[in-house]
Amino acid sequence: MGVRTFWLNGDGRLAEAPDAGGIKPVISSPLTTGVQGQEWCPYGQGRISAEGARDQRADDGGSLCFDSAMMDTDLPLTGVSKIRLRVAADKPQAQVCVRLTDLAPDGTSSFVTFALLNLTHRDSHEFPVPLTPGRFEELELSLKPVAQVIPAGHRLRVAISSSYWPMAWPSPERTILTFDPSGCRLDLAVLASEEGLVPVAFAEPLWAEPGPVTVKEPARQLRSLTTDLPTERTELTAMSDDGRFILEDTGTEITSWRRKVYGVSGDDPASCATTVTCHEEFTRPDWNARVDCEISFSCDRDNFYARGWVKAYERGAIFAERNYDEVIPRDCM
Repeated sequence: MGVRTFWLNGDGRLAEAPDAGGIKPVISSPLTTGVQGQEWCPYGQGRISAEGARDQRADDGGSLCFDSAMMDTDLPLTGVSKIRLRVAADKPQAQVCVRLTDLAPDGTSSFVTFALLNLTHRDSHEFPVPLTPGRFEELELSLKPVAQVIPAGHRLRVAISSSYWPMAWPSPERTILTFDPSGCRLDLAVLASEEGLVPVAFAEPLWAEPGPVTVKEPARQLRSLTTDLPTERTELTAMSDDGRFILEDTGTEITSWRRKVYGVSGDDPASCATTVTCHEEFTRPDWNARVDCEISFSCDRDNFYARGWVKAYERGAIFAERNYDEVIPRDCM
């Protein structure tokens, strides 16, 4: 393994030598920056690719971007890369998201990996400390491990944003981040050579034969994005539906679905809210059990508000239920 270092220069270049210029770039991202990203944990369930990241150009437009020169040869990324930043915020609480993308000759920006940090947690997640507005901080972030080749003829992009919704809840106030390029560099973990690598042989896989199943309604994975223009409210809806099917060995009919709705309006972080609704049901000719639950999460500058309920049914009648209504201080979140 090896390391290849790039500097984030003030003129937007991602270069292998630092720039002596004094430009300090700034960014204050739209709160919807991040909607083209992947789910926090994409399962790849084999239905459609709704959980994965889409073309990153829309999110890049709300980010501070540094682009490399065109690659003369393939760039084999392997392992955990690190990025060092020297950054100042104009508010006591802020966040930063760093994405690496693969820029194709046609302009497509493909998601590779990312790192995300609440800057009040720069020294400790256990003991967060507010920022001093205007004071530069030295940070080191580890990007998620990856094994991917940036092909020759493509470019590498570092995209930095002050918001990454809906994966990360917005800071209490809109923030402006200022970067000092003299302290900003990317150390890429790369495969220095294939010498000594040997093919890996795997044994034949073992698995249990599935029992007979009758599908009454097919499974589906849906993801939609809408913006109401008069209110400037954007909502991202993710639906994971396992369909309806019968296990023939027991005659049990099963249905299960989960819906997540994330919303945020314009430039107002306090408008951020999410609702998750789940449904599970099991039915036989002489028996029926069902559980429904929902939780909603919202905020203002000082607190989070969690409200929810869960209801359990037998043969359509409720036999147990519980309601939740909690106020959680933000405490640098």
